[in-house]
Amino acid sequence: MIKLFRTSYFALIILFIYIPISIVIVFSFNSGQSVFNWNGFTTDWYATFFRNSPFIKSIVTSLFVAMISTTISVIIGVLASVGLSRLKPISRSAWFSIANIPLINADVITAVSLMAVFIIAGMKFGIVTLIMAHVSFNVPYVLITVMPRIKIVDKNLINASSDLGASKFQTFFKIILPMLRPVIITATVICFAMSFDDFIISYFTSGGDTNVSTFIYSAKKIKPYVFAFGTILVAIIAFAIIIWNIINIISQKKQESIKQIRDGKYKLKQVMNLQKKINKYQEILNSKTKIKITGNLILLIKYIWLKIKILLIKIKRYDQKIQKLEWKIYRLKDEIRYEKKLRINNAKSKKRLEQLKTLIINNEKKQRKQRIQNALVKLENKVEKQRLEINWYDNHARHIQEKIDGIDDLIFNLKNNQLNTANISKKSERWYAKKYKALEFKKAILIEGKIKYKLRMAVNRIEEIQKIKTKKQVDIAVKLNEIKNKVFIRIPLVSEINIDKMQQRLNFYRHKLINKEQKLDDLYKVISRKIAEILNPDNDKYRPKIWISRSWKWLVALIVFAASFTGLTVAYIRNNIYDLIIANWGEYIDIDLIGKFENEFNVNVNYQEYDSNETLYNKLYTIDYDVMMPSDYMVQRLEQENRLEKLNVDKLKMWGKTASSDYYNKSQDNKDLEISSKLLDVMSSSKIESGSNENLSITDYSVPYFWGDLIVVVNSTHVGIKDWLFNTYNAKLTANTSSEIDESSLSWDIFQKAADSGFNVVLNFDAKNIFQIGLQQLYQTENANDLAEIDAASVYVKNLVTKNNVFLQGDELMTTLGSGNFDIAMVYNGDAIWSNKVFNHEDDDNASNDKSNIFYFGRPGRNGMGTNVFSDNMVMSKNSKHKDLAYNFINFMYENALDNTKSVGLTSPVQKAIDDVVMDDQFKRYASIYQPLIDQNTNYKSEAFKFNAKIDNYMMDLFNSIISGKN
Repeated sequence: MIKLFRTSYFALIILFIYIPISIVIVFSFNSGQSVFNWNGFTTDWYATFFRNSPFIKSIVTSLFVAMISTTISVIIGVLASVGLSRLKPISRSAWFSIANIPLINADVITAVSLMAVFIIAGMKFGIVTLIMAHVSFNVPYVLITVMPRIKIVDKNLINASSDLGASKFQTFFKIILPMLRPVIITATVICFAMSFDDFIISYFTSGGDTNVSTFIYSAKKIKPYVFAFGTILVAIIAFAIIIWNIINIISQKKQESIKQIRDGKYKLKQVMNLQKKINKYQEILNSKTKIKITGNLILLIKYIWLKIKILLIKIKRYDQKIQKLEWKIYRLKDEIRYEKKLRINNAKSKKRLEQLKTLIINNEKKQRKQRIQNALVKLENKVEKQRLEINWYDNHARHIQEKIDGIDDLIFNLKNNQLNTANISKKSERWYAKKYKALEFKKAILIEGKIKYKLRMAVNRIEEIQKIKTKKQVDIAVKLNEIKNKVFIRIPLVSEINIDKMQQRLNFYRHKLINKEQKLDDLYKVISRKIAEILNPDNDKYRPKIWISRSWKWLVALIVFAASFTGLTVAYIRNNIYDLIIANWGEYIDIDLIGKFENEFNVNVNYQEYDSNETLYNKLYTIDYDVMMPSDYMVQRLEQENRLEKLNVDKLKMWGKTASSDYYNKSQDNKDLEISSKLLDVMSSSKIESGSNENLSITDYSVPYFWGDLIVVVNSTHVGIKDWLFNTYNAKLTANTSSEIDESSLSWDIFQKAADSGFNVVLNFDAKNIFQIGLQQLYQTENANDLAEIDAASVYVKNLVTKNNVFLQGDELMTTLGSGNFDIAMVYNGDAIWSNKVFNHEDDDNASNDKSNIFYFGRPGRNGMGTNVFSDNMVMSKNSKHKDLAYNFINFMYENALDNTKSVGLTSPVQKAIDDVVMDDQFKRYASIYQPLIDQNTNYKSEAFKFNAKIDNYMMDLFNSIISGKN
């Protein structure tokens, strides 16, 4: 088993590394949106990838930043390495350690530190800060790669170049740089890979420039087009590696050919093969016979088996075993010689010690006396060490003698017992004889010495292996020769009956002979020409080369670099001269709409994604967006901080009103863009605190983008959860659906009870959403009125989320639900629908129509409870430089609301889009859950989260304290 593990260890490591890559490649061709189940083959995701304008732009940004930062880092790192190599060892080590601190420092600390430096310096976050950040962590990689190589550079070469009149500039470029070329290439590859792949530092320092890692991280749903990108990346890397290896193989073969020519072995194998065939055809023509393999299957099998036995003898590695035994014999002999040598050296050391003592007495010079004294001390230590070793050998010899005497006494006692025992049985006699033999053998080993015994056994073993090897080889060779003549039969070509047929056969072999001789002549000509090229010093090919001949590789590399740099620069500039900067949630838009908007208005859009309202808020310190999609409470916060532009309704095409007032009073021509009145009622309750007397709400600063509510999702396919749900809450499904639980049946304590019952609970990782559970359960409200309510809710929340079977998840919640790896979860209604569709493979045309794998959906409404109705809204930054274009974008999204909501799965703000979606076959069965539940009965309350700086900050502090204590 151990041998199997040793032989398969590398294969296991390779499997561990490449199985995930293989999964990515396979699922890039998956026809469904799931990344867990295979739904069929398609290449559509590759087309989706190339249509994804923001993703392509992020890749261009990553490549551009990687190239620039790598170039700068390599230049700085190489020059720094050369400079450090000229310092004293202590100074060099100290500075090298300081330079490598970024490598051992946590990336998040480096990222936050760099962000703070850029803010203090007053720099605008963008491509410059991103490149500077990447250079800061790439330079240490260059140092640790180049420094070990530069340490072993022969200083005599540098001194020789100076002695021959070379300047420092010439020494660096003609001596040092060529020797560092392999490690510089390695450092370049490492820096490029680290820069292209970096996420954490880029996330904090990129500003308006999004690289590919940040883009993928911000995506709410990992779709297979990301796998398509990964597959393309793997293919490019594999192609580059293959080309590089082909070039190396060709170069290596060329060098081997030169060596073979100089050794007289060039194409020797081909010559021998051709000569062998020529000899064969000559023999056939001379003897007028040919060799034919027998048709006797038994003889053929015997012949093949004997050949296999010869191979088996080689596999058993008799020569290797003999070599190991010879090495063992050498070590044993050396150990035997060591004791003799030790005693001789000890005697010489004692004699020398006496001589030194005499010299000290007779020598009167103080300085001379001191040197002799030092030598005397060293010699005394050596003599003492030898004495201790000799004592060990003497003690060991006495110990062995004691064992021998003990064996003699034991043999004597056994013989007395045997003689004194009357009527001893034959079995006992055999036992005594066996015991005497074993004791005598042990005594013989002790007398001979353990080391000498091992030595004798090793010599005997070598003789045995040699005999076995020789015997097997001779026996098989004899049998092989006996059977060979029976397997390969000579058949005469001469036939007296059919002269013409005989002549045809002879002509056939003559033609074969002439053909092989011609090939041999051609091969000799090739060999002669090669020998003349390599060994002839007057050959023009090997005269000193001009500059371009010597430096063409560097020239090609420079041209490729310049072309790549120019191309990436042009691509980056074209993609990053933005007319509009948009910030949106990850995977929160039909990505084709970005390209359509750019084409329709002939503009370039910088589309960025974020994963939470707080992330968006923090990014506003480094970048000014034109259009953003924050949630309702964040709209209130941004306006209170005077960051938002009040909307001009005359520039908006949509219209809508509540029972009390008109918010977007437009002509009936825009009836198709009417906003849901229920949504506007909820939004109008989100008031904005203002110093003026105006009664303002978020509808004055935003228009809704998507909306929905927070619901409970139960995985009905898991064993036990369905019975537990109906038994615990006496739950009943609504009359018109097979999956929606009546709201009057549920309470927000369902998560606490489910966790206590051992079910896996997954909660949306958002402080307000999680605290809503406690506030609803204690006070039947989403919004706390004071800090005391927050304190009480925090106790309830802590008791819930600290349980081991309760999991807090952000964007990965979508993946968990889509794979069905949960029992009960809290999620937004649109995300719940998308997850159930993925779980059922409903987007796959090849999937079955069986939709039995359903989730149960419910909104807790027992005892006056309700849920949060959220709205993510399009707002304009007060610092927007493209306000007219921002209005065009907002109107464009409303005109394409139906496509947007079908792609994302969340509830559209446009009433017509809502009506069309719920009639669509894909959404029909989710119609009731797709539309947020608002005021359908007097006991159910739906409210939006309100922003209160004091309460929200206090809640966030408590929430961070709670989750920091969760395992």
